[in-house]
Amino acid sequence: MEQKPKNLIALFVICLILIPTLIYGGTTKVSKGQVATVNAPILKRIVVSPKAIQVPVGTSEKGFKDMLEVKAYYKNIAEPKLIKDFMTNFATIKPQKGSKTVVIKYTENGCTKSTKICVTFCKPPIDESTQTAINFPYISGYPDETFRPDQAVTRAELATMIARLLTKNDIPAQQNQFKDVPELKFSTDGINYVTKLGLMKPYADGTFRPTEPVTLTEAREIMPRLAAYLKTTNADVPAGTGDLSRTQAVVLLNKLFDIECDTKNKTSGFSDVTPSTPYYKDIICATQQRTTPRSH
Repeated sequence: MEQKPKNLIALFVICLILIPTLIYGGTTKVSKGQVATVNAPILKRIVVSPKAIQVPVGTSEKGFKDMLEVKAYYKNIAEPKLIKDFMTNFATIKPQKGSKTVVIKYTENGCTKSTKICVTFCKPPIDESTQTAINFPYISGYPDETFRPDQAVTRAELATMIARLLTKNDIPAQQNQFKDVPELKFSTDGINYVTKLGLMKPYADGTFRPTEPVTLTEAREIMPRLAAYLKTTNADVPAGTGDLSRTQAVVLLNKLFDIECDTKNKTSGFSDVTPSTPYYKDIICATQQRTTPRSH
């Protein structure tokens, strides 16, 4: 009779030990003196975007990490988490010709997951000869002869402008990797070019969403990624959390690429852009061919 209560007590103690394991799918290994968190989310995998990227020679590991978007996925949690404290072996890779594999690792609650990205090193493109060659229009208006200066710039428009400026208006043909980017459109090659460089990032579902507006927050995220391609980054994205307008975009890019022009005796050609329009000179410089690209 005395043995039965002892057995029940032993069974109760065993149940107390096993219940957390049954609920949370496992236990967390801890070192002596550490406290285990039994209800911590279980890391399943990490996903890096883009999967392949061109990186200028001389880019620091921080600069490389700024070009990436890494998300962590957890068991029984639908939404992934954007992570910044991931590790890479980028600093050990020699910037030689050809493609290199860089490993991305992330550890949380004692669980480590890794993934890989293909890196191709390239020469930093912008030099003085490239800058003085920027005498072409890199943004256009609309068929109704308007520029719509206060309208939000779209992701397709910004990608195309950046690609044109980086390639001196000669964007190389690209394989289209996005199902929501139509083939043979004005922006197709530009979108794929800037995403290959890691300057703009696709969404987690693999889309680019070309008609979505560029937010001021997104524009600020692009700046450090673009820095390796510029001689100067002496330009600031406007403060706030709204959208980047078409005027704000050309003002920013004109500063970043050191573009100036003589607007004397020139008209915009747009019904909604007159000499009294804010940043009239910047709009002219961005939308018209210039025989003298800079005024100094």
